[in-house]
Amino acid sequence: MHLSCKVFILLAAACCSMTRATESSITCEGSDAHLQCGVGEIHILSANYGRSSSQVCFSGRPANQISNINCPNKSTSSQQMAQRCEGKNQCVVSATKDVFGDPCFGTYKYLEVTYVCVTKPAAKSSIACEGSNIQLECGKGKIHIQTANYGRSNTHVCSSGRPSNQILNINCVNKPTTSKMAQSCNRKAQCVVEASKSVFGDPCYGTYKYLEVTYTCG
Repeated sequence: MHLSCKVFILLAAACCSMTRATESSITCEGSDAHLQCGVGEIHILSANYGRSSSQVCFSGRPANQISNINCPNKSTSSQQMAQRCEGKNQCVVSATKDVFGDPCFGTYKYLEVTYVCVTKPAAKSSIACEGSNIQLECGKGKIHIQTANYGRSNTHVCSSGRPSNQILNINCVNKPTTSKMAQSCNRKAQCVVEASKSVFGDPCYGTYKYLEVTYTCG
């Protein structure tokens, strides 16, 4: 008998009223596992293509095919499921040895997966011209810096009143900007940083620069 089930488990921290739903899917060998998030993206917690119970996916099977309940394949299974499903809203994976290998020859196996649906906060962006301050703010949550650059990648940004020789270099990258912004702003509700070479250094002398930041409120 094909057994496919989803179990919803509410995990609540004692210090917090927010709950987190974990989904569990069991698919018998030869069938397809369907993972889906109504909202958000799939994040694999664990997976095993094998057998750890004689009472799952057993109907119509002889005893010698379900008696081995020490059939783990967690490392390979989790890796394969992550490669196929991680970051997607839904995915379909065949519970077969062609996908996961055969951890216990002669045993009728099943694929058991636990995962959560992760909703990523929308990214915000902010730009401050050289010599001015950039202000990041989260009405709710805390700032998490994704990318930042103090330099120039566009001739049209912060260009008003500037001679052409100060805005032509659009390959002005300053990689340490991201880590410096993270040190200054991560885990804060709001943050103000000056867009200046005294803070970030001068990645391209003679170019009029600007500070561009993308961040989320997590």
